[in-house]
Amino acid sequence: MGCSGGVDSVALLECLARIAPRLDLCLEVASVHHGRANSRESQASRETAFALVRKVARRHQLPFHGLRRNLRGKELKSEQELRIYRHQAIAALVARRGFHAAVFAHHADDLFETRLIRLIRGTGAQGLASMHFCSPGVLRPFLEESKDAILEYAQDAGLQWCEDPSNRELGPLRNWIRHFWLVELERKRHGGAAAFQRSLQLLADEVGNERERELHTTEPVKEPVKQPEDRVVFVIDLRRYRKLSLQEQRRDLAGRLLAIGVRDFSMGQIQEILKRIVPPASAKSLQRPTKPRAFRVLCLAWKFNAEQILVSRV
Repeated sequence: MGCSGGVDSVALLECLARIAPRLDLCLEVASVHHGRANSRESQASRETAFALVRKVARRHQLPFHGLRRNLRGKELKSEQELRIYRHQAIAALVARRGFHAAVFAHHADDLFETRLIRLIRGTGAQGLASMHFCSPGVLRPFLEESKDAILEYAQDAGLQWCEDPSNRELGPLRNWIRHFWLVELERKRHGGAAAFQRSLQLLADEVGNERERELHTTEPVKEPVKQPEDRVVFVIDLRRYRKLSLQEQRRDLAGRLLAIGVRDFSMGQIQEILKRIVPPASAKSLQRPTKPRAFRVLCLAWKFNAEQILVSRV
């Protein structure tokens, strides 16, 4: 389990530690230390949280893995970069230890905020799927629990946790949504945030059901790979793609990106990719090219000719 020392992850760790012996689960605890912070307050908070997680793991007699970032590497500035680093570090630990999954304490409020951010970025309906309770290699047991319910449990159980001072800053979009925009919405219309959250869940369910119907009614297309590559993540049959409507192309491409773990993309990036691989019918590039072409978008390499596109990780 990845534990930051905040109230959500400390509460989940307490729950898992209690049920693990009954279910014969092998549970270990990991905490990621990002290294130096921008302020003394943030630095002290990181050290305190790191020590707290180690203390809680020791109290439950669970193995503890302290993952400290190598400061010689690339400097991580944004919340997104830090989040990606944490998940990659824990995923690498899971692989080394031979575990089935990593467990995180994302909750219903996190899911709501993520969906709002994706809508703001223009990712389309596919972005509403976002996090799942259970996905390959990842479990999120608290995903249907509210932040208030988790906080109430932690207080009733007498748990100790740390508050990250950076969570109070309104600079990051997620913090602004959480501490300002949703608060103002609630003031303007009591219960508006909860209603908005339910609406997005219903839309996400509809998108998921539509996707399921497509998978069961559409015959699978054989997409030949002429030059297999080790890091290829998916292949697109261009002849089939050009028969789809623009909306179907956007939806298909977004679904493929989400399936391989690419999350924070925008509709503008989707349109840029489609412009390159499926140009307007009047464009000369639609003619069958004699040489393969390539470009890079979203940390992926896109190599294609007249028949197919091979997409691989950079």
